[in-house]
Amino acid sequence: VWYRPLEIGFEIDYIEVERPYRKKGLGANLLQEFISHCKYKIDKSKNPTYFEIWLEVSVLNTPAIALYKKLGFKPVHVRPNYYSDGSDATVMSLRVDV
Repeated sequence: VWYRPLEIGFEIDYIEVERPYRKKGLGANLLQEFISHCKYKIDKSKNPTYFEIWLEVSVLNTPAIALYKKLGFKPVHVRPNYYSDGSDATVMSLRVDV
């Protein structure tokens, strides 16, 4: 998982499970570990009650969207023509209580 810290949480820039290892629960496990990592890394000196994790996913990547929704991510908005093939990106967010 490649990510960037934000003032209010984290943004996932890149996550991938190689094709032979898909459909085995690795993506869900990876994201759950990442969420735990974020809980550890969040700046607690500001006494946050929650933080958010953001990501973008192609509207054509229905397996990834289903996984993100299963883990609690919610669609926020669509970025039209975001990818080089002209497909749109769905921006998704997960609110995590601290």
